[in-house]
Amino acid sequence: MIFFYKALTPKEEEKVGYVFANNEDEALIKLAESNLSILEIKKERDFFSSKPSQNELILFLKNLALLLKLKIDIKQALEILKESITNKKLLFAIEEIKEDLTSGKKLSECFKKHEKIFGKELPILIEIGEETSLLGEILESYAKLLEENQKIASKVKSALAYPLFTLISALGILYILMTYVVPQITKIFKSAKASLPLPTKILLSFSSFLTSHGKLLALLFVIAIVFIYILKRKKREKLDKLFLKIPLFGSLIFYSENYKFFSYLALMLSCKINFKTAISQALELCKNVYIKNKLERVREKVLKGVSFSKALKEEGFEKLIYSLVKVGEESASLDKTLNSLANYYKTKLEEKIDFLLKILEPAITLILGLIVGFIVVSIMLPLLEMSSLIK
Repeated sequence: MIFFYKALTPKEEEKVGYVFANNEDEALIKLAESNLSILEIKKERDFFSSKPSQNELILFLKNLALLLKLKIDIKQALEILKESITNKKLLFAIEEIKEDLTSGKKLSECFKKHEKIFGKELPILIEIGEETSLLGEILESYAKLLEENQKIASKVKSALAYPLFTLISALGILYILMTYVVPQITKIFKSAKASLPLPTKILLSFSSFLTSHGKLLALLFVIAIVFIYILKRKKREKLDKLFLKIPLFGSLIFYSENYKFFSYLALMLSCKINFKTAISQALELCKNVYIKNKLERVREKVLKGVSFSKALKEEGFEKLIYSLVKVGEESASLDKTLNSLANYYKTKLEEKIDFLLKILEPAITLILGLIVGFIVVSIMLPLLEMSSLIK
């Protein structure tokens, strides 16, 4: 459990913070051991609902890197940063890291205890930073990488969110038109016993079908979603491979996954982390199982002695990729080559997103215009015929 406390230090200075304990008595004992005079203590009920966002973590790492580069002691740096952090989980993690540092633990070990917040990659990088005395520089590079990944993820979400939102809105409007508006107009046509043109007959038939079987269609849609979810768990690789073949959107997934993999692998190698550890950690970032398994086979071949470039070639990567990697291997600058590859995939991804955003808006507008136009024409044709008969 997490307890918020307000206390006085031996110098009579007010201090607030969080302490982890099984109960309030244990929390009081912990605080007493720190020579704090408790003014207020209470259990935090909403702690587990407040996970730090990616932006909060990036800002924390950037600021920590800056302070370390200014030669400020790590415990003092954490104390300074704590004052500007509002997220309770992150605050507690910092408090516990400070306590563990005081007890003599290495900084990488302290961060490893909080992998759910900071991820599995950060402790490894911190360990390298401790060994090379370049912790500030490494944290800064990692924060920049996370920031770039966040920007790319936001762009991908934006590209996918617009058509999805528009489609759902359009389907909702069409459903209302077909089940509530068109049936009212149908009554007018039936009462007038007018001869209906083909477009109107199609529209009325479709409206009648939706009105009669709307609940069944909704049930089938829910069943389809559940079926896809179950299939994704059992046949994840095949389904993820199928996603990559979706026109336009499949390439977004492909470029995004490869960008994350190569950019992180480049960072790990530039920090002098051995290839086995680096590629294993980079694979953890892959969400598409088909791509991840493909890269896993590359890793296994490399560990057996096959060159990285040859393994990529055998797994079907394009010639540009394995050729550049081969150059990097021969020139002992693989990290720089991989960074160039990451930028290549980033550029391709951004180009694809820009293209999608440019083409989707007019395409969706055109499709919706045609649908609405068909509905209007289907309704207006018999009304015009009826008005001419009245004259």
